[in-house]
Amino acid sequence: MEMTLKMLRIRKELTLKEVAKEVGVVATTVSKWEKGKTYPEVLHIKKLSVIYGYPVHTIFFDY
Repeated sequence: MEMTLKMLRIRKELTLKEVAKEVGVVATTVSKWEKGKTYPEVLHIKKLSVIYGYPVHTIFFDY
């Protein structure tokens, strides 16, 4: 998951601060999600899905 979140953010040409603001967290929290140090709560996962334009299952679940 850690590479996917960063890759999606970069593809959308968004900064950590921009994503954090839209999700309602601080930039260091988004950075921790991208590095796999912590994981977003369900509410934040839904917001990330909307921001990045991908369904939740394609971002957070490996097949």
